Amino acid sequence: SLIFKNVTFKDISNSSSIQFINCDKNSGSVIIENSLFSLNQISINGLKPSINNLRILYSGFNTINSNLNVNKIFITKNSGEDNINFINSYIKSDLIEVQDAPSDAIDSDYSEISVKKIICQRIGNDCFDTSFSNSEIGSIIATEIKDKVISAGESSNLEINSLKIDNSEMGIVSKDSSKVFVNLYDFSKVKIPLVAFIKKSEFNSPSLVIEKIKERETKSFLISEDSFVKINNKILSTDIPSSKISSMLYGK
Repeated sequence: SLIFKNVTFKDISNSSSIQFINCDKNSGSVIIENSLFSLNQISINGLKPSINNLRILYSGFNTINSNLNVNKIFITKNSGEDNINFINSYIKSDLIEVQDAPSDAIDSDYSEISVKKIICQRIGNDCFDTSFSNSEIGSIIATEIKDKVISAGESSNLEINSLKIDNSEMGIVSKDSSKVFVNLYDFSKVKIPLVAFIKKSEFNSPSLVIEKIKERETKSFLISEDSFVKINNKILSTDIPSSKISSMLYGK
C-alpha cells in the first residue's frame, strides 16, 4: 500500500499530473488519509484493495477524511468491490471517468461530492453508489452498466442536472430515506429505468423527483407504495409493498 497521511499536495499552476499504475497482478492500493490533494489530474490503473486485518478497505484507491480537489480523475481496470472509494471526504472535480470496472465504479460514504461530469463505461455493478452522502453532479453518461447506474441509499441527497444511460440493467434506484433530483433523464435499452423502495426497515421513504423524462417508459418502473415519486410534474403512486420490490431485485 502507498499511504499519504497528513499530507498537503498543492499545485499552484494547476497543471500537474499523478499516475498510479500496477506493476503486476499482486500490486496493491493507494490510500489518501487526513490529507489535501489539489492538482490537475490523477490517473489510476490496475490497483487492488490492500490486505489489512485491522482495517478493511474495498477499493484500490481510497480517500479517508480528506479533501480531493482534482480537475480530472481517470480510473481503469481496478479490482475490488469499488474502483474508487470516498470515505468522509470532500471531493471536487470537473470529470471522473471510470472504464472496465469488474464491480462498482464510484462509491461514496459520508462524503460531500461536487463533480461536473461522470462517465462510466463497461461497469460490472453500479456506476455511482452513495450512502450518507450529499452529491451535486452536472451530468452522468453511463454505458453498459450491469447493475445500477445510480444507487442512492442511507439518507443520501443527490442532485443531477443531466443523466444519460444506454444499454444497462437499471437506471436510478432511490431507497432508504434518500432524496434524488434529476432535471433531465434520457435513456435507451435500460431494463428497469427507475426503482424506488425501502430496503432497510430502519430507514424511511425515499424521494425521487425527475423534471423531464419520456412518459411512455413508465410501465417498466418499480415504485413502492411508501415512496414519493414525481415525474414530469406528476406524482406516481402504486400499491406495491417495498418488500415485494426488494424480492424482485439483487440477482433475481
